[in-house]
Amino acid sequence: MRKAIGIVPAAGHGSRLRPFRYPKELFPIGYVRGEGGGSDVQLKVVCQYVLDCLVDASIDQAYVVVSDHKFEVIRFLSDGQEYDINLAYLFQKEIKGLPFAIDCAYRWVRDDVSVLVLPDTILEPRDCVRQVLDFLYETQADVVLGVFPTTHPEDLCAVRFDSRGRVHRLYDKEESHGVMNTWGMAAWSPMFTEFLHRSLQEHAARPHAPDEGELALADIFSKALESGLRVLACEVARGKFWDIGKNSSLIKARREFESHTL
Repeated sequence: MRKAIGIVPAAGHGSRLRPFRYPKELFPIGYVRGEGGGSDVQLKVVCQYVLDCLVDASIDQAYVVVSDHKFEVIRFLSDGQEYDINLAYLFQKEIKGLPFAIDCAYRWVRDDVSVLVLPDTILEPRDCVRQVLDFLYETQADVVLGVFPTTHPEDLCAVRFDSRGRVHRLYDKEESHGVMNTWGMAAWSPMFTEFLHRSLQEHAARPHAPDEGELALADIFSKALESGLRVLACEVARGKFWDIGKNSSLIKARREFESHTL
């Protein structure tokens, strides 16, 4: 069984939350008990939730990808020891989108299983990464998408899959498809790591139209499907998903987690 390593891309601009400009990954959502126990509580920031999920899956190492306006993330998380995980940082000089941020880790994870968690999301239950990782090992798939229910799939990326978990299509920010879910995390083998790296090299080498949009990770997943890679979906049991990068979802999450009993 290959070692699993976390990838935590935190280099983006967070443009959907403007004029708010502080790193969205450090937005306080809910609380955690302090070291003193009892009534001692501390604020919990968004990215701590996905780190908890990695730790629950016995992942002890993760790479956090940052850009020059996200150094506060490094100051806050430090080496990760406070969160029971070893963290190292990779610098993305030019922000090109999520696939390129992930590829920053290529040289360090190319021989291992990669587990992608997005630090501007909250995932439940805490064992969701373990569920997806176990499914990857069990099925020997190239990619497994962790799928969560949502009432707003048109804002996210819905996944159509069959009873055996075989993915048939992804709908990235599309309407009228009737699929009420979204992928919220993913795990993949070294084969997909190489496929992603090669696809980005090919993308960078070809000419682009001035109005061409940013390459999405869903585009790479879809291309992997077309190329014959085994892309499966794992419907997370008791799954819940919050996208903190959007104001409406952020407000909903704050209300939800403010009411949680410690």
